[in-house]
Amino acid sequence: MDVIEHQHPLILIDLELEYSQIREEYDDDNDTDSDMVSIEDFKCICGRCGQEINKHHRYYYKCSASCDYSIHKFCSELPPTLRHTSHDAHILTLLQRLQQFKKLTLIPGVGYYAHLECATSRGESFMSIILPNGLGKTIKNFIDADHPDLLHFPFLDQAYSIPKHIVFKKMASQTFGTYEGNLRHMSHQHPLTLVDTQCSDIIKPTSLNVKPLSCHNPMKKIELLCNGCLKPIMDMPFYMCSHEDKSCNFVLHEWCTRLPNQVEYHPGHPQHTLVLLPTIPHKPLGVFKCDVCNLRCNGFVYSCVDCNYHVDVSCAFIPEKIVHDAHPNHLIWRVQSRPRRHRCRSCVRVFNENDFSFSCRTCDFDLHPECALLLPQTIRHKYDKHPLKLSYFPIENHKSKYFCEICEVEFDPERWFYHCYECAQSIHCACAPIILKSETAPISYFYQRIYKFVNIKFGGIHNIEDHEHPVSFVQGIESDGRCKLCNRLLMYKRILKCLKCKFAIHCRCCRIFL
Repeated sequence: MDVIEHQHPLILIDLELEYSQIREEYDDDNDTDSDMVSIEDFKCICGRCGQEINKHHRYYYKCSASCDYSIHKFCSELPPTLRHTSHDAHILTLLQRLQQFKKLTLIPGVGYYAHLECATSRGESFMSIILPNGLGKTIKNFIDADHPDLLHFPFLDQAYSIPKHIVFKKMASQTFGTYEGNLRHMSHQHPLTLVDTQCSDIIKPTSLNVKPLSCHNPMKKIELLCNGCLKPIMDMPFYMCSHEDKSCNFVLHEWCTRLPNQVEYHPGHPQHTLVLLPTIPHKPLGVFKCDVCNLRCNGFVYSCVDCNYHVDVSCAFIPEKIVHDAHPNHLIWRVQSRPRRHRCRSCVRVFNENDFSFSCRTCDFDLHPECALLLPQTIRHKYDKHPLKLSYFPIENHKSKYFCEICEVEFDPERWFYHCYECAQSIHCACAPIILKSETAPISYFYQRIYKFVNIKFGGIHNIEDHEHPVSFVQGIESDGRCKLCNRLLMYKRILKCLKCKFAIHCRCCRIFL
């Protein structure tokens, strides 16, 4: 029997695009909708699986010649051969229909037959069959005992991070339970007070100098970010500034006070030791660009000042290898210098040639460090009582377009995104960290791999030479208009905004901090 094929070239049809163009033409002619076939009424039969093609599939191929041959886009992407779990002895080959089968079949040379829908059932990981190499079902290629320190990503939620893992690993449990009630830390000019109340919501002050404070809680629209690692403070214990000045919002995870003072032989700068600093000297607002993930950061930094090499506290401990749920059972190794033809499986963007990435040595599977390490498995927000889970491919039986609930822009489900399976709500990975402030959400042409300010803690009161009133460090929104100095838009930028008037400028335009 011949492997399935069609004698004429096929053309790809986008039903949404085609019918939107038809509507525009009819609108121009002032005709009514009754004069054309609606997208809801469109139907044809797939030449491979025998099932109907309708508006829910959106994409399909049709013959460029005069015949009526059509095929689902996903049917056209089925592999010509398949190794199936129910028949490990031989490889199955995709063939034309048999007389005794009503639909397409897969068959080896020993009389074994399977319907297409049976061979590609959800129970046998349908997505693993039609997805590109590297995103499907994999056979474990390593022994757990050989890799005792292997990190599994994504982390369950925002409460866990690489720095936390490093500290917990190095500190014995009995020692780690000993906390100092008051602390002087190199990172802050004021004394720090330990908050260790068992309540995970509202924290009552234990003295007149301690301000009331709440843990990070997206369900209540409360944000509390650590000044060291920039990750949310979800529970006790942690340290907070005890100074009477209520404008000082400095807080630290307890374990961020125990970070190693230096990192030797960092893979990006092995020739020199990187030293832990609370901030880079002479950097306004402490903002620097991490040389591993390329994200801006204003938290603690491991730095070689002489070589101008700086990494944030997560990238300082970038693992040599990881395992990721998007590519289970295979080790994903840290590499440097990828050819530009490779694309990240999370954001579908190319790699810069000398940047770090994580790559499977046996499959065509690559991830940017920030896509691999910084996206938690689940997130929460006030407008959905269910957790949203990180999704690696389009949702099965999804009936409509994908729109982000934060920025309200349609997005490509081939990129990773967060999804609530109960409510069918979806969110860009880049929008997820700003659920608390949806007005700062990026729009489609500003689409980032992840939220570009995920390692920035906004806030604080500052005095500058350019303005007579105190200003706050914030992310610009549309209503902020244009910079008073350069006249460029402030939206989606790091800006300094007056607390009393409408003055606002880019941080880069500020000349002198007082």
